[in-house]
Amino acid sequence: MQANRLVLVFIVLLVALASTTAYAFRCGNNLIEVGDFEYKVLRFCGEPMSRDVVGYQINENGDREAKIEHWVYGPKNGRYTILIIEGGVVRKIISQMAD
Repeated sequence: MQANRLVLVFIVLLVALASTTAYAFRCGNNLIEVGDFEYKVLRFCGEPMSRDVVGYQINENGDREAKIEHWVYGPKNGRYTILIIEGGVVRKIISQMAD
């Protein structure tokens, strides 16, 4: 029973470490944080290796209001950084292990 519990804890830790939410992303000497505008990201980090439109924010009338994009940087030190950009603003930063 104790061995099964240890294996379960180990698996949970591996999953947690594989993809984590971050609050900042370092580009050289500059820091990108949730709430920063995309022009700041482009100025400090350059173009991402991948930039995909994944959807749109829809207003109460059903009209498209703002783009939602995933910008991918890396790999750096064995990790990719994914920025979720909504309406030109960084809304989420995800750090994920490279395969």
